[in-house]
Amino acid sequence: NLAKTYSSPTLGEIFNPARDCSDIVDQLPEAEDGFYWFVLPKSTKHKIWCDVHTDGGGFALVGMKDSPVSWTVPSNSTPVDPQGPPHWSSDLGDVKVLDFRVQFSTDKGFEGTKADWFYRLNPQRKFGNLFSVNNGCPYLQAGIGNISFVKDLSTQSVLTNNFKCSKFGQHVHHMLGWGKMNYCLRHQCKNGYAVLDAIKFRYDNFGSYSYSAVSSFSGMNHNSTAFVGCDNGKCCACFGPKGGRQNYCGPKCTAINGGTVMKSAFVWFWVRTRMAERLWKRCMEFVVKNSAGKLEKHFIDPQTGTAQKGSCSGKLKSVLNEGTLTVSDKESFEKIPDVPGLLSYRKDDKQLYVNQGSNWQALSTEQELQQLKKQIQSQETKIQKQEKKIHSQEKKSQAQKNKTIIQEKKIENQESKIQSQEKKIQDQENKAIILEKKIQSQENMTQKLEKENQDIVKLIDRLHLPTTCSALLIKHPSTPSGLYHLNPQVYCDMTSKNGVGVTVIGHDSESRTFVKGYESPGSYKRKIKYHVSMEQILAIMKQSKNCEQFIKYECYGSVFRFSSVGSYLGWWVSRQGSQMKYWGGAAVNSGKCACGMTNSCAGGGKCNCDKNDKAWREDSGYLTDKNTLPVTELRFGDTGAPSYEKGYYTLGKLRCWG
Repeated sequence: NLAKTYSSPTLGEIFNPARDCSDIVDQLPEAEDGFYWFVLPKSTKHKIWCDVHTDGGGFALVGMKDSPVSWTVPSNSTPVDPQGPPHWSSDLGDVKVLDFRVQFSTDKGFEGTKADWFYRLNPQRKFGNLFSVNNGCPYLQAGIGNISFVKDLSTQSVLTNNFKCSKFGQHVHHMLGWGKMNYCLRHQCKNGYAVLDAIKFRYDNFGSYSYSAVSSFSGMNHNSTAFVGCDNGKCCACFGPKGGRQNYCGPKCTAINGGTVMKSAFVWFWVRTRMAERLWKRCMEFVVKNSAGKLEKHFIDPQTGTAQKGSCSGKLKSVLNEGTLTVSDKESFEKIPDVPGLLSYRKDDKQLYVNQGSNWQALSTEQELQQLKKQIQSQETKIQKQEKKIHSQEKKSQAQKNKTIIQEKKIENQESKIQSQEKKIQDQENKAIILEKKIQSQENMTQKLEKENQDIVKLIDRLHLPTTCSALLIKHPSTPSGLYHLNPQVYCDMTSKNGVGVTVIGHDSESRTFVKGYESPGSYKRKIKYHVSMEQILAIMKQSKNCEQFIKYECYGSVFRFSSVGSYLGWWVSRQGSQMKYWGGAAVNSGKCACGMTNSCAGGGKCNCDKNDKAWREDSGYLTDKNTLPVTELRFGDTGAPSYEKGYYTLGKLRCWG
């Protein structure tokens, strides 16, 4: 009996969809790269481009870009075409993924491919959960983690099984950055993952795909073997030589170790749900001459094992002879039609035959195979003996090498002794020179004592250090900008304010800081910790004629309302702990911001932020009142409801002079 399983030539059509691209590879051996129809996990049909050749095939195209920039690539339900337009598929989020593949090229047709690799994910995960935080990635770093190994498809070699995480970006919120990217793999995102759709504002500077053959992490402040995407605002594609196993890409799109950085590239993203089995099963087909001498196509019936006129399928382009026909005796054997390449086993003589077109040729017997095995074993034994001889010679060579090393060390020791003797001679000569200098020194002793007395006077003068940078500059006019210990140690700016010498005192809240989710008046609190004590600050301010501190608030629907008595929503706190009802650039206790002093505020109010609209506005300026400086605490509210309300504050260093 000849048992066969038929595959439908219509598999992958809309009326006969496949399970995945590996199903196409398994069932259609003549399949080409292209679009096929599939049934998704929710029983919906979708058209997907399949790569049925690379690494055994089974890769589905899920994303395409015509630039390394990752921020603004949309996602939608249109099937992804290798030629564009650029977008991600939003319909495959529930598909379980085994391999995630990244490929980039200098052209649109794959011929200029510079890097092509995939991550084997362990465990498998849904495509919409591709990115995560902490799972294999460093603390509070998001990316593609829990990776079993990385394979380079240009060389068909596994580069590393120690790689843990391709870092995508910083973890800020589960619905921003990486979290929004996961969302876009399940839902349509018109403007990309890094853009706030309501205001079309891009909030992210990261988003990349990379790997390292030598370390556990890549991307975002880490070196990479290959990289494509954006790192800290810089976007590129980077790669090394084919088969290279070093890091060739540094942070912010820099090349290292001879790597190449490209500002333009075409990028494709693929997924594979499982490895293709490639069990191609079909009937056998052959040609024979009829009674009139003409050639006719026949096939072997898979149920009866008999030859029938006709073909297996009009769409099959090649003929495969699979399986072996088993017959009981010579009479049955002679009835088998001549089919080149067909195998037949006779039970009566226990012999395997192959058909050569017009006759049958017996293959090797068991005895012949055993004899061949003995010959192979004999050759293997000879090879093993030869390998032992080579190993023995290598040991002898190593021993000789060790002797040579010992001799070299002895020579080095002799040279060291000679150098030691030469050094002793040189020391004696130096002693003679020193004695001559001592005689000269005695003659100049009186002059040296006088100079030392002058140095002592200068040292005493230095011990009485100025208390401010202005005083230091007056005492030493050529003093440059820098850190000076004036009890305490402070930074002196010797160039600004017409070069009078400005004392600069820093604190722990100098960076621009985001405020969100605090609705009640002053519910957001930030105490300011300066780098020196308040007692030291007061001493510096007392010795200075002027002091200032820059303050800024950037608002989006968030207000101050200094004019509302007793109901301010935001304010700063003086060193005495008092709630201050004015902002930088305005008069003390005026209830205004800088724009209010010139009646130039948006909406005619006393501060720009009091406009309270859906637009970014700013109030900023310098606080100059020495009686209340420095700022010891910042308080804000009105950033909770509606949900769009938010703000950023910036507090500068305390600067005193004069």
